[in-house]
Amino acid sequence: WVTPTEIIDGLALAETTPGPLVLVYQFVGGLAGHRIVGGTFGALAGMAQVLWMTFVPSFLLVLSLAPHLEHLLARPGLARALQGVTAAVVGVMAGLGLWFATHVLLPEGQPDLFAAAIALAALALVPRLGLLPVLGLAMLAGLARWSVGA
Repeated sequence: WVTPTEIIDGLALAETTPGPLVLVYQFVGGLAGHRIVGGTFGALAGMAQVLWMTFVPSFLLVLSLAPHLEHLLARPGLARALQGVTAAVVGVMAGLGLWFATHVLLPEGQPDLFAAAIALAALALVPRLGLLPVLGLAMLAGLARWSVGA
């Protein structure tokens, strides 16, 4: 019900905002609300529900465990479990990066040479110019492509 292109659009939007990358969920919630309920109200309701369900449980968990964190981390079994969770998060991020790379560089199974050129140029330019200027240049290249309808 959400296409890879829409997910990529949501990720791009989430990257432009301050805050965590999980704000892409808000974009998907807005799409769902708009499609299921309809209109601006549906989109806003979907976004609000996703924000609530994403952040409130984490906030409550942190709030309830924070006073006991030092004691919990002193237990070797829990410390090892947290190391495992950290490794799993790295694996999930790598898998997500591969998924996005596949859908951006090979949309519908065909190579997108323009996207590949932007990616290679970004890899070459980030060490020289820094991340923010390269993101700006990549955005301008994408806007130029979009404006000509390619």
